[in-house]
Amino acid sequence: MRHIHIVGIFFIGTFNCHWLSSHAQNEFYNDGANVYVQAGGLIYVQGTVINDDQAGNVGRIYNSGDIQLTGNWTNTATSNVFQSFDPGTVTFLGTGAVQTIGGTLDTYFNNLTINKSGGATQEVRMLRNSLCDGVLNLTNDFLNTQTFTFLVANPNPTAITRTGPVIPNYTNSMTLGYVSSTPGSAGRLARSTSNLFPGATYFYPLGNGTRFRPIEITPTSVGNNVYAAQLVNLPTFSTGLLGPGVTAVNASYYHFIERGVAAGSPENLRIYYDYTVEGLCPLAQISIAEWNLSSWRSLSPAPFTTNISPMLSWTQKTGYPGTYPTPWVSNAFVLFDEIDYWCNPPLPTVGMFLSAHPQGKNILLSWPTYSEMNNDGFEIERSIDAIQYESIGWMDGNGNSNAQINYSWLDEHVVVNQLYYYRLKQIDFNDIYTYSNIASAIVTDPNGGITISVFPNPSTNVVNLMLQNGEANYSLQLLNELGQVIRSEQVLVSNYMVDLSELASGIYYLQVVINDKTFSHKLIRH
Repeated sequence: MRHIHIVGIFFIGTFNCHWLSSHAQNEFYNDGANVYVQAGGLIYVQGTVINDDQAGNVGRIYNSGDIQLTGNWTNTATSNVFQSFDPGTVTFLGTGAVQTIGGTLDTYFNNLTINKSGGATQEVRMLRNSLCDGVLNLTNDFLNTQTFTFLVANPNPTAITRTGPVIPNYTNSMTLGYVSSTPGSAGRLARSTSNLFPGATYFYPLGNGTRFRPIEITPTSVGNNVYAAQLVNLPTFSTGLLGPGVTAVNASYYHFIERGVAAGSPENLRIYYDYTVEGLCPLAQISIAEWNLSSWRSLSPAPFTTNISPMLSWTQKTGYPGTYPTPWVSNAFVLFDEIDYWCNPPLPTVGMFLSAHPQGKNILLSWPTYSEMNNDGFEIERSIDAIQYESIGWMDGNGNSNAQINYSWLDEHVVVNQLYYYRLKQIDFNDIYTYSNIASAIVTDPNGGITISVFPNPSTNVVNLMLQNGEANYSLQLLNELGQVIRSEQVLVSNYMVDLSELASGIYYLQVVINDKTFSHKLIRH
């Protein structure tokens, strides 16, 4: 077994890192070796980190120091990378819009810090389930779980930190660190609770591009459990199906909150919102409703505060589920008004649920409206990061209508394998506007997004093969100019060095077979 000890500062950024294997520049790749980062030790990677198994060796990182990276994090090792409860930290420092946590297997971090920089809001995007058993520190930007779950396994209520005001004086800020998920998906931020912290409050810094709407959960008696939550940044469903005492529900968004162990203690559920931005009236009548599979039912009584912007207001249900015979029926919760009405002015357009689907080499957007009032039209906006949007088109509205109207618009300027986010900006004749939900779509190529790069070519002694978006388990054959196989092997890494030093000068063909697809590259050996 190979071992690598880091006791001081180790910088990877301007040269090839040969970790018992040849890999691309700006890459930390342990190739099945054990890596020990001692207290005070620092690994700074101006690029990507890959933790891997190789030749029967299980890749592990024993981290009591700090690993900082500006690129992506990839784990293909069965060890889940880190050894439990080591005190070290992994810090994402990139200046690019997106860094990812991915690979073929999950990563169990110790402490995870997101401290990106570079101006505009940026994200660390999850491509697999992940967890940390220490502290999740959201310094400035955000963690995007997409359709996956990030679990903070440390049951200490202080295991999530962010900058800015603390409980209960949160502000409506999207730049101080938050967690988002793909709306309506299985994406979640989850937290473990423990009987070691009776009566503790667990904070969930939930947001989604335009809103910071955190929640807090306080179990009222001792017990171990896991609670997961998502801010569902979509129009609330079934807003016309209301139970007794529910006059109107917030139509803009709702929360999904679920409990891991069914036989848990009653909880206090607190939802934060922006009283001024969302136009609630009167504040004293705002409460919480749960979807009971047929209507939104009231969870009254619900205490409230009178915070006004810039501080967020909050509404709380104490002792939920309490005496309810069927608690946690749907796990969907929404704010509602008990007596008056939701004070936002009526929207010019009712409906406007946007969907996006690939259509050949294009992306088709479609949305219905069920009634329109003073509707001038729809500005179509597109983004590649769900943060910064640009206008790419316009669709005229129908002014006033009480009938269902189906709209569609074709985006003919898309790049293959690029995920696009879309939203509608509906504008009335008085220039008042509102936004739709966000929809996303991607046009993939026949190779399923797999790309293989071979360089340098022509070459003298070696060429590097780099696989992207494909499973690192493929067959490789080297053929001569007559098409005869002169070398064949199975490869288990994404980046691989092909030795040509024993071959005569001439033309060869490198053939890769992966996922029933064959890729061929012509090579010239000098």
